[in-house]
Amino acid sequence: MLCHESHLYICIQQLLKCYFLPLKSTYVLGIKKINLCSVNKLVNFTCSYSLKKSIPMGSSTGSGHVTNVANLEQLIKDCRTFTQYNPSNERLKLTALSELATTVRTLLNTLQTSKGELAITIAKRKKDFAGLNKLATRVYGAVQASDMPQEIKDTIKSNIDKLQGTRISARMSKEQKTALEATGEKVDERSSAQTGFEDKRKHLSQLIETLTATGQYAPNEEDLKLTSLRALHTTLEKANAEIATALSVEAEARSERQKIMYTNENTNLLDIAEAVKNYVKSVYDATSPEYKRVRKITFRSYD
Repeated sequence: MLCHESHLYICIQQLLKCYFLPLKSTYVLGIKKINLCSVNKLVNFTCSYSLKKSIPMGSSTGSGHVTNVANLEQLIKDCRTFTQYNPSNERLKLTALSELATTVRTLLNTLQTSKGELAITIAKRKKDFAGLNKLATRVYGAVQASDMPQEIKDTIKSNIDKLQGTRISARMSKEQKTALEATGEKVDERSSAQTGFEDKRKHLSQLIETLTATGQYAPNEEDLKLTSLRALHTTLEKANAEIATALSVEAEARSERQKIMYTNENTNLLDIAEAVKNYVKSVYDATSPEYKRVRKITFRSYD
């Protein structure tokens, strides 16, 4: 085995000893394939080039927040059994810790609810906008079938192209690009199409204004009439506003969770938990069973 392969072998051994016992499966790490052939023991490593499966990751960020709360609750349960647990710091008292756990549980539930409501609102907006491009094509068909001047038809076509995200100007040929570059001109043909939901709503508004201004747009089809188009515009405008509100609610819930759990100085969950551990150590000493119990309860920071 080459030097660097031997070093990788040792590192993987240590990693698996620390984190992945007991396992009985085949895992592949970046460069080497590792076979774990028994439970609670590391045996028979084989090296080969086969990179098809990665080591399973730990908890997701979402479950990590939940784990922190569960660990806080476990810390509280342990402290309730300590007869000498009587901190002077109000934030470390059992009633305050219980209130903190309840607050964080509520925050996590609120955030989860806001995420669900946001997902529903996003799906609803997607449905509201779903037929817009096809409807715009039909509108232009009605315009083409009318007696409007060609200049007005071209203006409406431009509105519809923007709404549908269609490239208005044709791409330059290689020869045209070369000729322009030879004169020192910078050639940039990146698309500038505005196809976001709010962009589409604005383009529909502009289309309605143009159609109204012509005074000649009067189809018989109900869904193509200006009244129907205006009603659709109102629906899309409302859908965008609902998304903005849902995003704001979700962001606020996320921000509040981060403050209470991780960022409020000296009062966040992680700092409080660490302070509780230090207090237990001060009461019982670092080698006591009580401190060993709380020390092994882990907390991590997540975004």
